[in-house]
Amino acid sequence: MVVHRIALMMGMILLTSSAEAQKLVEYRNFEERSSEYGSMAFSPDWKTLYSAGTGSKIKDCDVEANQVIGEFTKNRETFTSVLTVSPDGKWLVAGESNGAIVFYQLPSGEVAKQLDAKRWVRSLAFTADGKELFSGSDDHQIVRWDLEAEQPKEQWPTDKQGYITLSPDGKTAATTGLSRKVSLWDLATTKSVGELKVPAESTYGVAFSADGKWLLSGDRRSPYEVRLWDLATRTAQHEMDGRNDGVVAVAFHPSGKLVAAAKLNGAIEMWSVETGELVDSANSGVSNALGLSFSADGTKLAHVYGATEAACGVRIWLLEGLEEALE
Repeated sequence: MVVHRIALMMGMILLTSSAEAQKLVEYRNFEERSSEYGSMAFSPDWKTLYSAGTGSKIKDCDVEANQVIGEFTKNRETFTSVLTVSPDGKWLVAGESNGAIVFYQLPSGEVAKQLDAKRWVRSLAFTADGKELFSGSDDHQIVRWDLEAEQPKEQWPTDKQGYITLSPDGKTAATTGLSRKVSLWDLATTKSVGELKVPAESTYGVAFSADGKWLLSGDRRSPYEVRLWDLATRTAQHEMDGRNDGVVAVAFHPSGKLVAAAKLNGAIEMWSVETGELVDSANSGVSNALGLSFSADGTKLAHVYGATEAACGVRIWLLEGLEEALE
């Protein structure tokens, strides 16, 4: 494979904050006037960012240098809706709109293998040991893949546009989609262990806390709330005001003391787990935030936005002045 070296102009962003001192401080912004950003994934050390959308390329970005340093050629020109990196950092895995799950060897970008999920792939999740991969797609199925045999090991039905998230201990999965619930599953038995009822007609983004005691969910449709669930009692500890726009992605800070939500209007909001109060917010003025992720050391927050020809990209913030919130 030929890896082309290219340059990228960096965009500017206007940040607004609800706090006296800005805590979300722009660090990096990879932006283009194209629809080539729709999903993102980072290497385990967060030195490398991979991003893709429509088109035939996956971008390879050097975070520290603030530039795109190369491209991987996709085997087909489809929309890449989800990217994930294996826990050992050896594989970049892409979920495509045509149902393909493609494994790229890192750092070369060579295609190593491909699985067929039949329909649009909406979510991917590795187990912590990297031995199994779960996928959710538009065929109403969650699939547990045998990566050695390159075949489905197990599958069970879920809502249309299935999204799956695994707890850090690998014992529980949460699935969401176009319904008024978050379904919980025991991964040892693949049996349902309960549901969390939500008023919104669709909930896409969910995230587990590092200790597995809490689950975060966000409403894509009215009432546009971010909810923090106590998994022991199956009750919502906080229902945080989503400010009248759909929530598409949520994330837990590694400390477990902060959560973040990405909105359809491009806003990013950060909340206190203890009080449920807004800690800070930022808005780029670019609509359609698509994904959200904290770095493992808790010093950065990234989101992918756009997937339209107006503006698309991945923006990274430094988290500053959070000493009080993290006490």
